[in-house]
Amino acid sequence: MHTSRVRRITVVLSALVVLAGAALIGGSWAAAGRHAAAPRIALLDTDPVSVRGTNFKPAERVRVEVDAGGKHMTRSATGSSTGAFTMRMAGVDPNACEGFSITATGSKGSRATFKRAPGQCPDPG
Repeated sequence: MHTSRVRRITVVLSALVVLAGAALIGGSWAAAGRHAAAPRIALLDTDPVSVRGTNFKPAERVRVEVDAGGKHMTRSATGSSTGAFTMRMAGVDPNACEGFSITATGSKGSRATFKRAPGQCPDPG
């Protein structure tokens, strides 16, 4: 009986060690995913409108939509090996007091937005 009990304890302890190891490995993978920077879209210039996307997935196809003062424009870009891109979008006015937004949606699930609410007009001069 004693040998049987020792075997059961050994099996249970071995299973706990395996589960703990799996949790540590899985936890480190999950932590690595949580620490990855979120996709971001930034306004670089206003004449013409220039934007920069960062932290998209490598080589991801990104649809960029700009809404400015009632005008809507859509363009596409492909992220670099680091998930970055830069784009110019002439013909829209980000200085309109009616609001301004940029939405970038990637083909692999990445998404970023930049918004300025209506009434937040830039300072003159």
